[in-house]
Amino acid sequence: MTDCQNGTLPNVSFVDPAFEDEGSGTSRDDHPFADIRDGQAFISSVYKAVTTSPQWPSTVLFINYDEWGGFFDHVPPPDSGVIPDADRAACQAEGVEPFSMMGFRVPTMCVSPFARRGYVDHLPYDHCSILR
Repeated sequence: MTDCQNGTLPNVSFVDPAFEDEGSGTSRDDHPFADIRDGQAFISSVYKAVTTSPQWPSTVLFINYDEWGGFFDHVPPPDSGVIPDADRAACQAEGVEPFSMMGFRVPTMCVSPFARRGYVDHLPYDHCSILR
């Protein structure tokens, strides 16, 4: 927050909420048993800090969830039709049938002066896609 305020953000930053006390429901993330209002308040505070920073005109903020959580998506995982050789070999070694389903979708948002307003991209990506 201080780096945002002072305009001293590094070229790349990763920001995570406090994951302490998940079991008691008092952490500031969206994991069960936390109060998702606290998780959303955390995201809001990061958004406000970044968008009011002197560096905002040249910044991109990605809000990327790391797992689907099972709370929002109504679309079943698609079948990619691709089974990597290593997965096929591991399944054969375990005596199980390999599968090619992709995982559940996770929400990702791109906030930036460079982003198209109101645009929704429906192409499949993974967490490494941001680097590209």
